[in-house]
Amino acid sequence: MSAIPGRKHPPRARLAATHPVARAPFSQRRPVAATAHIANRPPQPRREEGQPMLDRSQVEAAVYRVAVAAFTYYPDRPNAEPGYTLDEDLDWCLRPLERLPQADLEALRERVRALITDTGADRQAFIRHLKSLTDSW
Repeated sequence: MSAIPGRKHPPRARLAATHPVARAPFSQRRPVAATAHIANRPPQPRREEGQPMLDRSQVEAAVYRVAVAAFTYYPDRPNAEPGYTLDEDLDWCLRPLERLPQADLEALRERVRALITDTGADRQAFIRHLKSLTDSW
C-alpha cells in the first residue's frame, strides 16, 4: 500500500486524493478569536431596581479568586512572606465585581476578608449571594 517498506498508511497527498472529504487548508480555516477576559468587560446595563447586572463569568471569577486566596492564606503569611498584605488579596478577589455600588463592594470586602481568614466560614452563602446578583443562573 505504501512505497516505503514498513509504512502502513499512504502519503498524505494520495490520501487527500482518495478521500472526497478532505480538511480545509490551515489558511482557510476560521481563526480562533483571542478575546480579553470576560471579567474585564465594560460596565453592564443596570437592572430596573438600580442594581447593576453582573455577568456569570464575573461571578465565577470572583468565586475562584476568593477560593485561591482562602486556600493559600495562613495566619503567619505576612511574616513569612515580606510584602504580602491581605488587602492586596482582597483587591484582587473583588476586581471582577468593581461595577457594583461602593457600599455593596465594601460589605463584600469585609465578607471576603472573613472568608479568607476564617477556615470555618460558610462559603456557600457567599456563593448564593453572588449568584443572586446575576440573571443568567
